[in-house]
Amino acid sequence: KKITFLFFNILSFCCYSQISVSENFDDPDIAYDIPDGWTTDDAWFGYLTYVSDSFSCSGDQAFNANLYEESPYGVIETPNYQGTLTTALNVSYNLLILDYYEETPVDYNFGNIELLYSTDNGGSWISLGSKNSSNFTSTSSCQTVSYTINQGVLNSGGTIKFKFDMEWNEGDFIFFIDDFVINQSATASVSDLNKDNLRLYPNPTSE
Repeated sequence: KKITFLFFNILSFCCYSQISVSENFDDPDIAYDIPDGWTTDDAWFGYLTYVSDSFSCSGDQAFNANLYEESPYGVIETPNYQGTLTTALNVSYNLLILDYYEETPVDYNFGNIELLYSTDNGGSWISLGSKNSSNFTSTSSCQTVSYTINQGVLNSGGTIKFKFDMEWNEGDFIFFIDDFVINQSATASVSDLNKDNLRLYPNPTSE
């Protein structure tokens, strides 16, 4: 009975800090710039991928990346977030793809945008999935793209960062990325507990 009481007390400490991120890029200080801790890597020059108020899915600003023949690649990396648990992690963002000149939804094979994650600060990357003309129909409204990293994939107390890899195929268009959200369940598994710091009282226990 005392053991049962102690067990439930242990469980009461199993819900603790987890990764929770909500970035809408609306800070006016990052207009025509990028948020602190984020990085970009343009194939042509450094003014094609940044936060602007041209279009947004919510609020006033969004990350945009202009791709065309002379600038066929773009990369956006998030900060390296600390403190993963072993529970499932959900990540999502809103996506809008418009032709650069017409400012209308693209109706051609624009290219590809892939979301990847890394648990070693960018040393290696794992793909979560891609959006291209075969599985994404561009409209005048933003569409939510979401992925889940299953329970048990991430390490307790680890790190995670994300990367958007963007590739041009034809045309001249802009990827608008907004409302980037990461949510991980706060309920830790037994493996998330630091067993070295657990103490039972009384010890030894009795029924």
